[in-house]
Amino acid sequence: EGELVASACLYSLPMTVKGTERRGAQISSVGTLPSYRRRGPNRELTRWAQEWAANTTTPFTFLFADEEAIPFYEACAFPAAPQDRFFCSPPPVTPIDQRVSLEVGCRDARARLAEFIASRTPVSHLLGHNSFGLQMFHMLYTL
Repeated sequence: EGELVASACLYSLPMTVKGTERRGAQISSVGTLPSYRRRGPNRELTRWAQEWAANTTTPFTFLFADEEAIPFYEACAFPAAPQDRFFCSPPPVTPIDQRVSLEVGCRDARARLAEFIASRTPVSHLLGHNSFGLQMFHMLYTL
């Protein structure tokens, strides 16, 4: 009792869905201690997330799941949807000596990243997020 056995992140973010700007709630980073799996804590967290989204101005909840987790989320009323993947081969780039080291703790480096994020073009208007904070997280996470 009092032990953390499962967790999940839920956040509301601006989205583009079929060309329309709206808010969506994403469930991510779900985890359960092995000894508590198949005992209900993830199902309860998922139910709570769906209820929270339904009682706010967030009209839908979505997530991305590993193949083995799809049956669980389908049982929680998340229908599986095909996921499009976009691949391209970028043209060769001539290296230039104007590269800048991005130190995460440096305000100027964060400002450069923010400028880059704000100027990006979405890959798809079918489903995409417009969350500056989430994009910044992903960029810093991959450095």
